Amino acid sequence: DYAIAKLTKDFDNLGIVGYVFNLLKWEEKYQKAIIASGSDWMKSIVVKDIKSMVKLAEFSKSKGIPFLKIIPIELLNGKKIRNISPDPSILGILSDFINSKIKNLAEFIFGNIILTKNPTSAYILSKSGYKVASITGEVFFPNLSLLQFDYGSKISDLTKDILLSDSVEKLKINLERLKNLNKIKNSELLCYNENKQKNQNLLNSFNFQISEWNRKII
Repeated sequence: DYAIAKLTKDFDNLGIVGYVFNLLKWEEKYQKAIIASGSDWMKSIVVKDIKSMVKLAEFSKSKGIPFLKIIPIELLNGKKIRNISPDPSILGILSDFINSKIKNLAEFIFGNIILTKNPTSAYILSKSGYKVASITGEVFFPNLSLLQFDYGSKISDLTKDILLSDSVEKLKINLERLKNLNKIKNSELLCYNENKQKNQNLLNSFNFQISEWNRKII
C-alpha cells in the first residue's frame, strides 16, 4: 500500500483520476456486500485513457511496484445484467446501489452481480449461473464455483498514507542515519575496548617489573 500511495505525487503527470474506493459511494447497509464483491478492485487505479494506463504501468515497473490493477475510463461501459426474474428476495443489481462521479465505473465492477436479502436466495440464484451477493456479506460465484464473504472488514484509506508519505520518507532517512551512527559508535567502542586491553596489559607488565625489582632488592 505504501508503494502505491507514493504514486499520488505523480497523479497529474500520469493521468491518474483516483483510487476506486475513493471514487465510489454507497449506503452503509450495503457495505458488506460491496466490499465482499469488490475487494479485489477497491485499490485499483482509474486513469484517463489507455495511453495513461501504459504510462502508469511503465512507471510502476520502474518504481518496483509488483502488482497493480489499472482501469482506463475510455474502456468503461454501462453493461450490466438485464431482465432479472421477479423475486421478493432480490434487491436488484449491486451497481444500482453505488454512486460514482465516474460514469460506468460502478457498472464495470458490480454490474454483473445480483444483490439479495439473504444468503439462501443468493445460493439458489448462483446455481442458475449468476454471481450473487447477499446484503449480509456472502458472495456466491456462478454455479457455486466459489464462495467468499465479508463480515465487517474495512478498506484502509491510502490517502492517510499519502498525507504521511513525506514524514515516512524523513523517518526512513533518519533511521538510516541512526544505523550509520550506531555503526560508528560500535566501531569507536570496539576501538576503546582494544585500547583498554592494551593499556591493561601494559599496566600488568609494569606491575610485574616493579615486583621483580622489589624482589631483587630484598
